[in-house]
Parts: sequence; structure tokens; C-alpha cells
Amino acid sequence: MARQESDKTVYTIKRNAQAEIVEKKSRFISFAIKAETEKDALSELFRIKSMYPDATHHTYAYTVNDNGVVYQRYSDDKEPSGTAGLPILDVLRNNNIENTLLVVVRYFGGTLLGTGGLVRAYSQSAKEAIRQSGLARRINCTVYKLDADYSVYEKLKRILEENTILEVVYGEQVSVRFAVEDLKAEEEIGRIYELVNNKCIIKRENNIYLEI
Repeated sequence: MARQESDKTVYTIKRNAQAEIVEKKSRFISFAIKAETEKDALSELFRIKSMYPDATHHTYAYTVNDNGVVYQRYSDDKEPSGTAGLPILDVLRNNNIENTLLVVVRYFGGTLLGTGGLVRAYSQSAKEAIRQSGLARRINCTVYKLDADYSVYEKLKRILEENTILEVVYGEQVSVRFAVEDLKAEEEIGRIYELVNNKCIIKRENNIYLEI
């Protein structure tokens, strides 16, 4: 399923992580994995399944923002409907987490947990993987390229460093590629021009996401 992204603050995991809980002798092994595209998510899912081929269930959910379109998918993998994949997906949705795959592998321990018990176990397992991975804000930014003489660049260094510098090239002039958070981009570019009386050239390049 796909939907257009909103203006809400979103997050992603800082690092891949693994966790494990045991509930009435059933092992729940959870993974939080970065996924920049839906293809990445499916590839990582296949890898996890290959690592645990004898597991009773391989349940999962992912949310991937690919160029402004958010894809979501989940699977109960033969657990009772709504007891595994959806609770895992809710961990992502309730915390506004994107570009993340959550996989929970279960080894059945011989005792039925019931519908409520399964929901709690899968939700807890997914939350533990997220806790281990940590979260970073995912900020929509615009990339600009600035060209200026060396004397002008020296005046601009402080304000440029308040944003995110991606590249600096020294030649006849100084060329700087930098990213500005979309919400303040117009104001920031205005500040730069004003500081040096328009003695620089700034061109907009593209949009990216930065993790902070």
C-alpha cells in the first residue's frame, strides 16, 4: 500500500539491531533493519528467513518512504489474523518511524498464548528491537550549490556551518554544496544573500533526507 507523505515529524532507526524475548517458552527474536527502498526491505526479509529456516513463524512489517511515497506491508505468517504483523506495523506507525523493516521470528514453545498474548508478545518484541536501534529524526532538506569568491566565502562560513555542508570545492572560486531544512530554507537563503549583498550565486539542486 502507498500513500503520500505528510508534514509530520518522522523518525528512522540509527542502526540495525536485534533483540530477543521469551514468553511461555516461545522465543521471539526481533530485528530492526534500515531499508531505503521496498526492494531493500524484501531483500533483508529474505536474508532473515534464510538465517532461521526452521522457525515456526517469520512475521514482519515495514514502512518505506521512497521519494515521497510511503509503502507499508505486513504479514502474520500463519499466526491468527491480526495478532503479529499488524501489531508490529503499529509500532512503526505509532512512533512515525519510516525506512525501517521489523522482523520477528518465533520458535513455538509448546504453549498457546491466545490472541491477546500473541499481540502483546509481538508488540513487545518489536519495541525492544526499536529500543536497541535508537531513533533519529528524518528531516526533509533542500540541497543548494553556492559559488563565491574566497573573501565572500569567509564571511559566509559561520552561517553555512549552521546548516549541513555536503561538499566544499576550492578553485578559482569556492563552491559549496549544503543542505537546509525545508521549513527554514527560504529564510536561510535570504540571510545569506543579505549578509554579502548578493555577492554570491546560489542554485537549488535537489531534495534529500537527513538523519539528525
